[in-house]
Amino acid sequence: ATFGAIDHPRFASSIFNSRPEFRASTEEFFSSQVASYKNARDRFVWCAITTWENLEDADLATFDDLRKTRNQIAHGVIEQPSYEAALAAQSLAAKILDS
Repeated sequence: ATFGAIDHPRFASSIFNSRPEFRASTEEFFSSQVASYKNARDRFVWCAITTWENLEDADLATFDDLRKTRNQIAHGVIEQPSYEAALAAQSLAAKILDS
């Protein structure tokens, strides 16, 4: 929901500060780049950059760890997350909701 609500061209332009005479081309270029973000990590990082102001690099690492745990559950490697992973998920969710 957050990813779809972001004004991608506006944020891309503000991040990359293109020359004014290339504003339309810059917005179009970055819109096409963002449209190619299909996996959860790409979308999570973009939401963190543009919307979730409370997050930092350590939170992206936490997301990566949680994604690995999710994949282990999905592929039957483990049956449930560790207590630490559950706490990390809860903490990350709270930071996102506070943004």
